Amino acid sequence: MPCADLYTAAQVRELDRVAIETLGIPGIVLMKRAARAVFTRVCARGARSIAVLCGRGNNAGDGYIVAGLARLQGMDVQLLPVGAARDLRGDAALARAWAVASGV
Repeated sequence: MPCADLYTAAQVRELDRVAIETLGIPGIVLMKRAARAVFTRVCARGARSIAVLCGRGNNAGDGYIVAGLARLQGMDVQLLPVGAARDLRGDAALARAWAVASGV
């Protein structure tokens, strides 16, 4: 599939800021939407197992949610965290907690 136009990291941060501050969409909701989009693409490729590498920032939260969605669908999930869970803050920490509760 050809690459779509991409946004820069600064543009994405600004889009997130506007969505959160102006539209009132909670950050965790944006995270779940992003993770769902990734998971949908993974499923479309016929994956039966998934490995997810999660760092320490908010993108880690997206990864944790992708892993949780995969686990809930019965996929074999290998999650590879970079750094300690105690380093996660805010929405990323919420996402990790949800993934753990989902069986990851």
